[in-house]
Formats: sequence, C-alpha cells, structure tokens
Amino acid sequence: MGAQVRRRGEGIVRSSADNGVVSYSSASPSGLGPGQSILVVDDDRDSRTVTGAILARAGFTVVEAAGGLPALKVAAGTRVACAVLDVHLPDFSAFELCRRLLHSHRWDRTPVVFVSARTPGAELRLRMEALGFVYLERPFRAAHLLAAVGDALATGEGLGAGERRRWQVLAGAEEAVLA
Repeated sequence: MGAQVRRRGEGIVRSSADNGVVSYSSASPSGLGPGQSILVVDDDRDSRTVTGAILARAGFTVVEAAGGLPALKVAAGTRVACAVLDVHLPDFSAFELCRRLLHSHRWDRTPVVFVSARTPGAELRLRMEALGFVYLERPFRAAHLLAAVGDALATGEGLGAGERRRWQVLAGAEEAVLA
C-alpha cells in the first residue's frame, strides 16, 4: 500500500510505493509538460528530491529511482517521456543504464538528460544533443533543468532512425566523462 503526502502551499503530491519507488505529480499541472512522466535517477536523495520537485511544479509526473537497478525495475512497468540521469550511480554508470533502457523497444526513442559536475566537451555535447541526449552540468538552476528537459523532449520527437549512432555516442560520452 502506498502513501500520499501533499506538500502545503506547493500543490505537489508525493506518492511512495512499497517497492521504494517515489512519484511526484503536480496537483494543478502547468508549464512545460502537463501529465508527461519523467524518470529521475540519482543516488543522492536530496538531489533527486529537488529535481523531482522542480519538475513536478512544472506539471510533470515524476518517478524516482536511487540507482541503475531500481531504475530498470521502474522502466519495466513504466513508460516515460524523458529520463534525467545522474552520471555517477552506485551500481553502474548512467551511460550503461541508458544503453540498457534503449535496448527496450519501449524506451528506444526516449530522450535523456545526463546530469553531472563534469563536462563531456563541446563537440561531444553537440553530438549527444543531436541524438536526443542533453547534458546538464551541476550546479544548475530550476530554469536550466526545465530548459534541458524541454530541449530533450523537443529533440526526442525525431528519434528512432539513428539507434546505432546513439550507441556510439554513448560509448564516447562514457569515456570522456568517466575517465
């Protein structure tokens, strides 16, 4: 049985399921994505909560996971419009998580926002963005997060044909950022 908590004055409903998955949704959707679901994966609880609250205030429904394995469990039963992934996860990198998610037909066109304090370099960033990946550096402001998700959603509409190129770019990004 899950629990729901409404944060006073924010219009945000927080739901917790028995499996550890936390969801946020705005009580009155507005902004960029009324009703669209966003997966937020970050092992830092505070970062995950803040990111989820920013997105929920903008009208998104947010599903959280604390690492790669919990995210894969969420992905098995949930379809989302976009994923926001912390690059450094405890079980495996966000790039490996992304590869596993994209392997599923349900997720092959899902745009992804990678979040990290490290930058992949300008050329690699452009290649990533052309294929539906957006890279957001920490620290960031709420407006930057919303712009990154908006850009990913806009780019993601045309995804599909370049699956092999997406895999190659992920490999290059992983080397550049995690090295």
